[in-house]
Amino acid sequence: MRRRQNVQIESDRVVGLLSFTAETDEEGEVLKAINSTIKFGRVLPYEGRGGVNHPNVPLDQHMWLRFSYDVGGKKFELLATTEESEKIVRQMRDALYYGGGGLIFVGYYIRNGKHFAQFAIGACRVCHKPVISRVECEWRYCDTCAEKCEHRYERGAVHGDGVDLGVGEFCGNCGRAKPKVEGEQEKPLYDHHIAAEQELGVRVFYQNLPGITPQMIKGLKEGTLKKVLVVEDNQEWSSLIRRGLGDKVLVVQAFTMEEAEAVFERHPDLAVILMDACVPGDKPNTMGLVRKMRKTFKGPIVAISNYDKYREELMRAGCDYEAEKDDVAKKVLELVGAA
Repeated sequence: MRRRQNVQIESDRVVGLLSFTAETDEEGEVLKAINSTIKFGRVLPYEGRGGVNHPNVPLDQHMWLRFSYDVGGKKFELLATTEESEKIVRQMRDALYYGGGGLIFVGYYIRNGKHFAQFAIGACRVCHKPVISRVECEWRYCDTCAEKCEHRYERGAVHGDGVDLGVGEFCGNCGRAKPKVEGEQEKPLYDHHIAAEQELGVRVFYQNLPGITPQMIKGLKEGTLKKVLVVEDNQEWSSLIRRGLGDKVLVVQAFTMEEAEAVFERHPDLAVILMDACVPGDKPNTMGLVRKMRKTFKGPIVAISNYDKYREELMRAGCDYEAEKDDVAKKVLELVGAA
């Protein structure tokens, strides 16, 4: 038997409990059944999650967690019905995933005619007090026991949403993060991500910043990352050049001369411009664009073409260097001192 319950969820970080409030008689019967079959401290095993997250889907179908309890193989499915409860459900899922294993039953009661059941996600390893550790899912001791812990700090990964990925120091006993030294400035998020890449052997990219890496953001913030404009109508060649440059420069792409002019105006801090001869088409037509840019741009412009005569025309128009497209990345890295 499987029931999906639209229970109201409340969390209390200090007490460490989750309160599920039945909003219908059917939900009340489920909570009563749990109370009659499960004793204090017993675990409802976590059996996974479901749901979708799409703007065209009603909120009450977004996210739910599935648990089981031992009475005829019944299932208990916790469904988020508000934005706040959806957030709590997601946090619960993270905590369960990283070490909970299920909901610990704490108690059941009736208040103002409504049925309530209280659960926790974990229990303190020292005093066994039920605790919920949602974001700090590595915590193993309750607050009181953690204060008495003789901390033994080790380097480890920060578990959380993608944007929180990083590396820090955590106590191997209670799981608490090492406190910052008084007056110590918080590291920028990109520094945490760079540390994670180096220590965990992963690559971090940002969903809302395609192709941008933490190292590139650091370079932009500190003014050390150079910008390169690639004017190339062939997307395959443009992508190959971009990949060849890696995260040592920030590549800005333009696929038409109109785009190139617009990008040129928006980015006065360009370090290098790469200019194809035919944008678009098969006949040289970007010489006028080179002359126009040359009036204000003082940095190097590189003629990129696989045809010698096209590169010669671009050089006469004002380019400083020339390179076949296979050799462009190497040339640019030499020019910006990042070879």
